[in-house]
Amino acid sequence: MRFRTTLHAHRWLSTTDDLLSAVLVVDGTGLAGADTPPAAAEVIIVDCSGSMSLPPSKIAAARRATAAAVDALRDGVRFALVAGTDTARLLYPLAPRMATADERSRAEARQAAAAMVASGGTAMGSWLLLARDLLAAHPGAIRHAILLTDGQNVGETPEQLEAALRACAGEFTCDARGIGADWKPAELRRITAALRGRADAVRAEADLAEDFTGMVAEAMRKVVPEVRIRVQTRPGTEIRFLRQVFPVAADLTAEAVAVGEGVTEFSTGSWSADLRHFNLGLTVDPAGAPHQRDLPVGSVRLLAVPPGSTTAEEVGEPEPLLVHWTEDEARFSQVDPYDGHYRGQERLRRLVIEGCEALDAGDRGAAAELLGEAVRLAAASGNTEQLDRIGQVAQIEDAAAGRIRLKEQLSKVDLRWLEGGSGISVVPGRQLPAPASEPLPDRVCPVCELVWPGAHRFCEACKGALG
Repeated sequence: MRFRTTLHAHRWLSTTDDLLSAVLVVDGTGLAGADTPPAAAEVIIVDCSGSMSLPPSKIAAARRATAAAVDALRDGVRFALVAGTDTARLLYPLAPRMATADERSRAEARQAAAAMVASGGTAMGSWLLLARDLLAAHPGAIRHAILLTDGQNVGETPEQLEAALRACAGEFTCDARGIGADWKPAELRRITAALRGRADAVRAEADLAEDFTGMVAEAMRKVVPEVRIRVQTRPGTEIRFLRQVFPVAADLTAEAVAVGEGVTEFSTGSWSADLRHFNLGLTVDPAGAPHQRDLPVGSVRLLAVPPGSTTAEEVGEPEPLLVHWTEDEARFSQVDPYDGHYRGQERLRRLVIEGCEALDAGDRGAAAELLGEAVRLAAASGNTEQLDRIGQVAQIEDAAAGRIRLKEQLSKVDLRWLEGGSGISVVPGRQLPAPASEPLPDRVCPVCELVWPGAHRFCEACKGALG
């Protein structure tokens, strides 16, 4: 299991500061090229509530997408189809177990998908619990689920959904998709944060089959069932948060598991040849602490579950977490480039969500202000995905200045697509090039003295901020 970790942290704090923020870069791209794919198990959950028949083309698109997802399964993968209403019903196979993908079972599953009927309510927690029960029979496999919905979880209480998420957390990963205009992005984000997947919207019914196929193809590329981040803290230090910040934002703080005195683990789900970044925040106490020297306050390291196993193994060496309290403003006022970048991406995410909420409430003035600032941050950080999505609801007149004009006719589907993708981020150093008519002067790295184009904000050699 070939992982590389790098910790980015500005350890110099003022003598009144109690937050140490660090970005952990986990590079799993060395996982590519496994000779034999590991065992895998897949559950495809389709909302079959009555609203999926309004219009009828919606359930028809779900039938086609489910069939396409089944065809994307490789031979030997265990799989099942679940129809979700106010209860969860096993659509295929009919026995309470998972089928094995081969030519015959895929044909039978396609027939079952073609017979899906939209009728009933929506209770997503029950859908997820059935998926957990099916996947529990395959503990050493890469376990994954897809959830599609067009509505809101009105068939059960928020407490029931939370209880289901607690029961499913760590058992499998789940990607969720919303279709249409009546689902809640926050609801799907909560599900996928707990189950270490990704939530997004499907703008057009015609795109659903391709999206389902892509999610299954990505699941088939997974090679490690689970990767955990272990944070060990010294007395007087507490974990304030742990968030995945790239490629998609997800708050993992609530799913912390204490495994010993001062030792906490966070599951990040299953991995393919991924690159992911995580932001760790620690509360450190400056009272009575010595100044002007590095103080160890903890460490962070990886654990991974090998294919076919359920036991996590330590990977690599722990990264030390240090703090250095100082009264030197020139030092404590600096910001680590990675930490500063992801603070900006988090603000971008919140601006997009708040802008969509303002549009839902009919406040176009507030929405224009919020989304204009989001455009400015997206342009400065090179987040073209966010620019493209905002461009569906607004004319971007000057991205660098954050000047936009909201479209007169707004589609609720486009709003859901914009909010659904609000957590998509980019790595530092992907700034958009300046317009050719306004070239920026070259920038010189103050550390290694290499010269970079004016659009660069960070040195690609030493990763320091450019002057």
